[in-house]
Amino acid sequence: MFLEIAQNGKNHIGRYLIVIITLIVAFIFGQVPLMTLVDMSAYQNTQNFELIGVDSNFGLLLMLLSFVFAFFALLVMVPLAHKRSFRTLVNPFDKIRWGRIFFGFTLWFGLMFLTELFFYFSEPHNYVFNFDGRKFLILLLISLLILPLQTSFEELFFRGYLMQGLSLFFPSRMLPLLLTSLLFGLVHIMNPEVEAYGTNLMLTYYCGIGFFLGLITLLDNGLELALGVHAATNIYSACFVTYEASVLQTAALFKLQRVDINFVLLFAGISAVIFLLICFSKYNWSFAREAGGEINTNRVVGH
Repeated sequence: MFLEIAQNGKNHIGRYLIVIITLIVAFIFGQVPLMTLVDMSAYQNTQNFELIGVDSNFGLLLMLLSFVFAFFALLVMVPLAHKRSFRTLVNPFDKIRWGRIFFGFTLWFGLMFLTELFFYFSEPHNYVFNFDGRKFLILLLISLLILPLQTSFEELFFRGYLMQGLSLFFPSRMLPLLLTSLLFGLVHIMNPEVEAYGTNLMLTYYCGIGFFLGLITLLDNGLELALGVHAATNIYSACFVTYEASVLQTAALFKLQRVDINFVLLFAGISAVIFLLICFSKYNWSFAREAGGEINTNRVVGH
């Protein structure tokens, strides 16, 4: 089982603290190039690299470096501190199910695209074509090669490392899911969307996304679908449609002049339900078996 795999290796709480502190240090270290090369006070005022004379692709790359450093720190620290394979953050099996990553990516990307088509035909004048061939090609390369490290780190840390770790201390499968969903929402509280659309609304959205990703992880007994969904979300947002309040200010194909955040959240919820229904049918999931009930109590926490 996905949560029970955390019982392997060394699980003393001190080891978790060491890993988390190391990840924080790696994340901060990854911010040094951004803070050195960019006037951060000016950026905080605009939330747009182009407005302060920095190429948007270069700015995006600098932003992603923190997650790249943190990703590789997690890759090193899990085997070192916990004496278990890094792969156990993904699933309890002998190999990563790559087909599920690609399926999750494709299905979620398709649902986002269909939603976008609905919005486009409803308000075509709201879309401004923003194509710049050279910049878009560089953006696409960054999005395909570097952006997945950012999304993978968040999934491996929240839905993998933390959710598995919390399962060592709580008997219910729901508690680690709920706690990591809340934490996922809180770490996104500084995103510019929060200031633009309101703390309560956006915190609910981020926590909801965290819950959805955690739920499909438990139901599928592995992280692969969540890895695909998260990558699809950020790659689509970076490359195809951006808007003024987005945390990803990129040379995307289209820029929205206005965003009705309530409709966006509504359709995100509908897409999540459709995704769940398709996966329940495709993978024969059982809520009671994989996500409900209690965790196997053969737990060892103190070594």
